[in-house]
Amino acid sequence: MAIEIPSNELFKVQVALEVRWSDLDALGHVNNARYFGYFEQGRIGYLERVAPGRKLVESGVAPLLAHTECDFLAPIEHPASLLVGTRALRVGSSSVELQQTVRGREGGRVHAIGRAVLVFFDLAAGAAVAIPQPLREAVRLLDGV
Repeated sequence: MAIEIPSNELFKVQVALEVRWSDLDALGHVNNARYFGYFEQGRIGYLERVAPGRKLVESGVAPLLAHTECDFLAPIEHPASLLVGTRALRVGSSSVELQQTVRGREGGRVHAIGRAVLVFFDLAAGAAVAIPQPLREAVRLLDGV
């Protein structure tokens, strides 16, 4: 199966990371589970961009991770400087689908491509809710979706 690698220019939010020694497995590569931690840092960077501070959580609404997946394309070895790119692909009534990449900062080699679905949740009611309009507008302005 051929995997389409998105252009780096599509990702207006990029978080810089350094690979830590503790990220490695016995083979000297970044452990596959750590990629999901990298994606998490990318999602947090994205949410900080479209909803700065704690305004969203303080309003009683929080994005919950409903789904995540990763295609591993190339191993990462220590030391390495990385960029985690995150962009919105789709905005639904109560969810946002994100695409993410893990790239080498030098040379831009793509090591992984991920996808995540965030569902917006009313913490008091314990149920999914519509995405707040200011957040929806911020995502539209940033990523055009």
